[in-house]
Amino acid sequence: MKKMFAFSLTLFCFSISYSQVGIETSYPKGVFHIDGNKDNPKDATSSISVPQQANDFIVQSATGNVGIGVNE
Repeated sequence: MKKMFAFSLTLFCFSISYSQVGIETSYPKGVFHIDGNKDNPKDATSSISVPQQANDFIVQSATGNVGIGVNE
């Protein structure tokens, strides 16, 4: 019975979890975000400027769209 409960709890936790992966960036803007030149802002409140976006690769979470050089 304990194994069944633990298995059910594990499935539930994995189904509601959400994470983002950022490579060379502290605050990823999508599910998967790579900052090529390591020039994105180091705080969560700042937005990424157009020159900083030019070297980024982002996969959006809602649609799965891939943005290369754009943030949306």
